[in-house]
Amino acid sequence: MAGHYQANIDDSGRGQEPVFVLAGFIATVEQWEKFNNEWDLALEWIRPLKYFKMSEAASLRGQFAGWTGSDRAKLLRRLIDIVESNVAGGIGSVVPHQHYRDIFGHKICREMNDPYTHCFYDIMGQAHRFQARVGDDTEMGFVFDEQRGQMGHALKIYRFWLDFAPPNLRNKLSNTHPKPANDIDVRPLQAADMLAWRLRRLAEDAYSPTSVANALLPFRMTIDVNIWTREKLSEAFALSYLSKISAPNRYWPYELPKKERKKAEKMLARRQP
Repeated sequence: MAGHYQANIDDSGRGQEPVFVLAGFIATVEQWEKFNNEWDLALEWIRPLKYFKMSEAASLRGQFAGWTGSDRAKLLRRLIDIVESNVAGGIGSVVPHQHYRDIFGHKICREMNDPYTHCFYDIMGQAHRFQARVGDDTEMGFVFDEQRGQMGHALKIYRFWLDFAPPNLRNKLSNTHPKPANDIDVRPLQAADMLAWRLRRLAEDAYSPTSVANALLPFRMTIDVNIWTREKLSEAFALSYLSKISAPNRYWPYELPKKERKKAEKMLARRQP
């Protein structure tokens, strides 16, 4: 596929149990242009919408006040068709709030207290692994919905994080410059909002096949989702601890409690060949 790839990423579940989510879609610039045209037409189809927000659609509030469930279902099916006919892939990162607080809370650095930073780097890694699978070596563009300053906090440790990324990702990410945007204005971020809402609602419903997320948003395409279990977060914490002791007092202002330090050291020891 010719043209640079761009990933558009939105979040869901900030401060809401049980999970925090970053998710979105990847497409070439040319594919996103076609997507934008079709998305705009769809928003004018049943009743004019200035933008699309899944939380409003799900609750039939905001711009969806007065809509019937039938009309909503028609629009959602059309939007899903537009996504699936234009994007090259979908990705997501899901972190349970309680697990993250237990493992990372106030133990590494301020930027790592919030699961946003963890998901931010995870989602970029997923996007570059997608590129590797499709054999593309061009620069990947990233656009993140940015309304609360979280991307800026995550980028504070960007260069340091590169030092501990796998070599293949380090080379890719060293030339990556994520950009903030507003999902009210950027159509691909509205599609990302739809996917992030779906992944969060699935987690709320304990991944039940009867979840309202499956009923409202019956995606047919495969979405690559990284669900961070307690075990996986513990391993990530151990690697973050390795980063901490490699650069004491530079980026990591918190002292790791003795009990947590021993747990991290044991996990790191098990990873040694």
